[in-house]
Amino acid sequence: SFYLIEERDYKVNDIIKVRIEARDNFGTSAAKGGGDFFKVKAYHPQTRSSISASQTISYGNGSYDAEILAFRSGPLTVQVMLGNSGHFIDAVKHLTSEPHTHAMDFYATFVNEATSDKTQCRIQADAFISGVVCNLTNRNGETWFCVKPKPGLGCSDLTDMYTVRRKNALDLFKMFPPEDRSTTKRAYLSGNVGNIFVSPDGDQTSIGIQQASPFGFWMNNEWLSTSCNNKHFSRQPKLAAKCITNRIFYFLGDSTIRQWFEYFLRKSHEQNYWTEKSSSFIQAYEQGSFRDVWDSRSSRIERTNTTFYYRVHGPPMQNGAAASSMRYISNELDQMLKRSDGGRSLTVVVGIGPHFLQYNPLVFRKRLTIIITAAEKMLARNPEATVIVKGLGTFDRGLGIGECCLTDWLSYRLNKITQQVLQNSKVIYMDVWHMTLSHHSPDLIHPVDEVISNQVDLALSYSCRG
Repeated sequence: SFYLIEERDYKVNDIIKVRIEARDNFGTSAAKGGGDFFKVKAYHPQTRSSISASQTISYGNGSYDAEILAFRSGPLTVQVMLGNSGHFIDAVKHLTSEPHTHAMDFYATFVNEATSDKTQCRIQADAFISGVVCNLTNRNGETWFCVKPKPGLGCSDLTDMYTVRRKNALDLFKMFPPEDRSTTKRAYLSGNVGNIFVSPDGDQTSIGIQQASPFGFWMNNEWLSTSCNNKHFSRQPKLAAKCITNRIFYFLGDSTIRQWFEYFLRKSHEQNYWTEKSSSFIQAYEQGSFRDVWDSRSSRIERTNTTFYYRVHGPPMQNGAAASSMRYISNELDQMLKRSDGGRSLTVVVGIGPHFLQYNPLVFRKRLTIIITAAEKMLARNPEATVIVKGLGTFDRGLGIGECCLTDWLSYRLNKITQQVLQNSKVIYMDVWHMTLSHHSPDLIHPVDEVISNQVDLALSYSCRG
């Protein structure tokens, strides 16, 4: 259950504090150390305005305090959802404590004119991968190893990588008691908090601008950032066209960043989007014979002299790809360092994390640190370029292998690591956790267009700042 700590009149910019009491099935206070993962937000459904809690504090005895910024005047409704119990999180921590993942096995296919073979791969060359290996680690230290194929094939004959999900992964998880592996469905808490009415007496001209968290809120279906003065390019075509003119955009990473590339491609084909002229000025093209969604691609808008590129990150990839498609992000950044691409014309957006959820978090931290080091080298040579790392968002739990491994909490954990790694970096951290958490749509790993357009608007605001 949950309730307001203070029953009083609230003004805009006040902090609303909510007490959450976690209890077990017998109604007893869950005093076993806390650690439950709650998703808390306040919203006004009629205007599609909402905000997530800036922080949730655990007292280690089943009691939690959530703090919510009173970001708008009028009525607000508080919603509290149990994402995962502390017992569940302890189980997931255990399952992701080793360098490799218990959830799936990775394989490589080697082919030449005479024969073929498949071998197993891992992110570390450990006792499991015995014998001589193909070391596919790049010079920056992004590691990947595959067992060497049979005689007659060499490491250079690698063509594809793919994944087989382990059937016994759920059995592994079932070694924990049922109460420790529950909460695979949404669990909304009941509370005695009715509509909170916020009076407009506060300073509405600077709502949340000094708040470092939760990074922003939804107001009338638009995301208002509290970390930058973001513009809404999606409803201002002239401003959008001006922003992207004579620019090169690289989208490097997983399918959540490929979704951005596809958004630009779609907008490029919408008549009159980048300009008011109705003539056919768009020339969009894709290179290659794309065997799968991960193949590299590009699109160009002739009218604005804008080019977009998409490249998938290197292994691990949970759904596999052609070996030629998977490119280490640090390698791509090194190549930009060598080329003349740069200055204010260059924007790089990196999205990485979902394919590392089921690994020990140190694996992700190492990979991200290598990428940030390469990005900072590139920025040292091109200080006017923009490099953005998109954080992780919420996602639905229907992915993967059921209740065993995939959970919002894993995404939250890697997102916190992303913030930590970028804390003192010139590379821009762009938060989407609070954007997806507080939005009215379902928690989707590939958010609805409404969320994507606001994410892209925020990225363009960083790219075209000043």
